[in-house]
Amino acid sequence: MQYIGQRFINAPLAIVWAGLQDTQTLASCFAAPGMVRQVSANTFAIAAPISDEVVVEDAQPMNALTMRGRRGEVQVQLAEETPQMTRLAYVVESQSTGLETQIEALLDAFQEKVSGPREIGASGLAGVQAS
Repeated sequence: MQYIGQRFINAPLAIVWAGLQDTQTLASCFAAPGMVRQVSANTFAIAAPISDEVVVEDAQPMNALTMRGRRGEVQVQLAEETPQMTRLAYVVESQSTGLETQIEALLDAFQEKVSGPREIGASGLAGVQAS
C-alpha cells in the first residue's frame, strides 16, 4: 500500500526538522509511553502497531529523509512555505493495509508538538492515495 499526503505546519522549517530528529518528540506522538526508543544515532525501535526497527537514511539536512524498516518505508520532504510555515510532504510504502487513521493520528500529534494545536492544514491527509 502507498499513502501520500502533506501537512502545512505552523512552525519554522528548523523546528519541524528538529522534531523529526528528536526521539522524545517522536515518542510523544504515540498514544502509549515508551513506543519509540533510540537504538543508535540513526536507528529507532518502534513498538506496536509497527513493531520494527527503523533506520533513518538519506537524510538531507532541513530538507528530506527516508526511514526504512522491515515492513516498509517513509519518505519525508520539507519545504519552507513562509518563514513561519513548513510543508511536510510524505510517502508511506507499507505491507500493512488500513494505516490512514494511524498516519493521521501520528501527524496530528507531531504537528501539535512542534506548532501547538492544529490551526493550519486542517484537511488532514490531503491527497491520500491508497494503492
